[in-house]
Order: sequence, then C-alpha cells, then structure tokens
Amino acid sequence: MQTDQQFDWKDTDWVAGRLDVDKTTVHRFLKDGTIPGVQLGKKWLVSESGLTAHLRKQSELQTFRRRLSSLICQRISEQDLWEEVIGGGPEETERIVEALTDRVLAIYPDKEDVFGAFERHAVWFGQCPDCNDSSGLEVWHREYVILPNGQSARSADVGDLCYRCVTNRAKAMSYAGGVNKGESNEA
Repeated sequence: MQTDQQFDWKDTDWVAGRLDVDKTTVHRFLKDGTIPGVQLGKKWLVSESGLTAHLRKQSELQTFRRRLSSLICQRISEQDLWEEVIGGGPEETERIVEALTDRVLAIYPDKEDVFGAFERHAVWFGQCPDCNDSSGLEVWHREYVILPNGQSARSADVGDLCYRCVTNRAKAMSYAGGVNKGESNEA
C-alpha cells in the first residue's frame, strides 16, 4: 500500500493554487514543458517533489544567467562599448546581452569556468575584423579552443579573432595538420 509521501502527484487545481496562477496557465506550462508533468488521458498530474526540484533547478539556472548577464554588462562598460549596444534601444540591448550570454555559455559551459574566465579577463567583446559579421558584438576569448575531435589550440595560435573565427581557423589548422591530434599547443 502506498502512503501520501510516496504518491505525491497533484492535479492542476493544486498546482495553480501553489503557483498563484490560473488553471489555463498551468495547462499551457505543462503542454510547453515549462513545468514537468504527466498526462493521463485529458488529466494532467504533477509530482509535488518533482515540481519543487524543477523550480529549485530553474531558480539556480536563472540566477546564474542573471549573474553572467551582469558580468557581460560590466565588461561592456569597461570596454566602453555601450554606444554600440544601446543604439537599438532597450529591447535591442536586452536581446544583445542575452545573445552574448548564450555565446559565452557555449564557450564555457561550466559555471566555475565562466566566472574564472571573467576574473582572468579572458572574455571580452568587440567586432571581429575577420568575419565581417554585421550583427554587432561578438564574443572573444584568450584561452583554448576545444575542437570537435578533442584537440585543442590556443586562440593566440590562430589569431586574435572572435571565438567563431578562432574555432573555424583552428579546425582548418587541425585538418591541415597544424595541430597534432591529441596534443595541445600550450605555451
């Protein structure tokens, strides 16, 4: 026999009350995957403990992204680049900072690595002279590029370019034999 502690599935009315939203919003959250749940026929059920764990994880992730966005804004200020960023107004500025946050996370997926990179001033922003990308600011960094085949190359070995160009140039070097397989070009 199961106890209430083992069976903690709740209906959408309970979830709506806990989250202080209406039932329609809960259904939309469940359908788009914003919150975890299971659909049995027309009825949705949500695990109380699963919802709590999900909200805790989302809280940590969103806090991390806000902290990272703050560091990005601070670096843009240090580099005196706000005129380039705010030219399109507040919505465009928010979009640019969000895009830069995504790009930085693609380079440094580990939380500790990304904050360490900012402390070492290994991440900065600017327009790349090589790619002629008209989309504005690009992420630059002065550390290692990890290639898809596991090889690594220092960005300095492939030029002082944005991350995308450094990665592309490093890939070309590895295919041409410029980077030895399984070795890094550490100084």
